[in-house]
Amino acid sequence: MSETARELELAEQTLHNRVKKYRNEAESGFVGSGNLKPEDKKSAPTCYSKTAAN
Repeated sequence: MSETARELELAEQTLHNRVKKYRNEAESGFVGSGNLKPEDKKSAPTCYSKTAAN
């Protein structure tokens, strides 16, 4: 893991924490990449598509 962290220019502990978080929350995707945690989806505002606005 230390070699991968160096290649990604991350601290090894940061990479370790991200891998650990991914393993614990893999089914909810990567939060921050347009994905929300399931519990956050309930309170998220509804977005309207362009076709619904026309």
